[in-house]
Amino acid sequence: MEILDPLLSTSLELLCTQRYNSFMKNGHRDLAIHALLGGDRIIDHEVLSCRSTADFRLPRASLISLLDHITSSLDFPKPLLSKVATRIDIESTLLTKEASEATLRLAEGFHIAAIAMGDEQQAANFITSENPALGNQWPFMVLLDPDGIEAVSAVVANGVHGLPA
Repeated sequence: MEILDPLLSTSLELLCTQRYNSFMKNGHRDLAIHALLGGDRIIDHEVLSCRSTADFRLPRASLISLLDHITSSLDFPKPLLSKVATRIDIESTLLTKEASEATLRLAEGFHIAAIAMGDEQQAANFITSENPALGNQWPFMVLLDPDGIEAVSAVVANGVHGLPA
């Protein structure tokens, strides 16, 4: 997905990519993401700081915390856990590395949308509704894919600037 105006790439970096890259490098320093994943009651800072290692695995409870947070922002609750379960393994106490990465993308995508829209309820509705710019998929489902954060960030950035997705 291309952003229509090359000058908007700077805005996108400031709004989305910079925060995402910062989180990827600094792990637990992004307190908003840490809170969405359940905060200190579910994950300790050491778990997120070892993200680059092969042993990186989030607890299943961090995904549940994120989904509960998103669902609580919706007007009409949607079965988010069952949608995630079709794409990633959520059966064990610890998520696989791939499922942990997907969980982080979901948290970051929700957070980016909430910042851009200025409201968590609007962000929750956005990521749990079909979007024509994403092939009529929910942004939530797109975020489960490794390249999903870029696609969803581009849609959000275009929306912020009033451009078609």
